[in-house]
Amino acid sequence: SFLSLVNYYQRFIRNYSKIIIPLTDLTKKDPNDKVKKNQPIRYIGKALKAFKALKKAITNAPVL
Repeated sequence: SFLSLVNYYQRFIRNYSKIIIPLTDLTKKDPNDKVKKNQPIRYIGKALKAFKALKKAITNAPVL
């Protein structure tokens, strides 16, 4: 998964722990919520921004 990939490279990504929060929040599940198929994902704006930032961070060459 994408989260596993970026977790492997986290030491090379500046502010990784702050950027990843919206994506990890999407993986958390409230035991009282009944999940239905085709249920919309909440907070997609922040998660999409985090996804794009992490994608950019792992595809750009590091500056040595």
